[in-house]
Amino acid sequence: MEIKTKFDLGQRVYIIQKSGQLIKRHCPACNGNGNIVTEKSFVFHCENCQGSGITETWYSTNWQVTYEKVKIGKVCVELYRETFINKGIGKNRITYMVDETGVGSGNLWNEDDIFVTQEEALEECEKRNLVLEEN
Repeated sequence: MEIKTKFDLGQRVYIIQKSGQLIKRHCPACNGNGNIVTEKSFVFHCENCQGSGITETWYSTNWQVTYEKVKIGKVCVELYRETFINKGIGKNRITYMVDETGVGSGNLWNEDDIFVTQEEALEECEKRNLVLEEN
């Protein structure tokens, strides 16, 4: 079996990432109490906020180039037989780890979010940001 990847170990690349904002609010299910009290005074742990009384929602704001040129330190390939893909058990994918965010315990970056030039990375950000604006 021969596996071809888009990028090579040691290659310098640009990464794009969706940035955003984490919004915290009082849980609407338990009114921020962390528990739900029934009409018969039974008390249940709120499943909506896991008992914290706070819900967190991530709102994507835009795509941006997140780092200056970084160096590929690890290539991760996951391949499944078609039988498993059709059953929804797995998905073929290639991810990368870079020296600057940690190899072995850092971020996994999807191949579609990595680019050879900064111009390509910025162009892709513009395309993806248009889609975010439309939604």
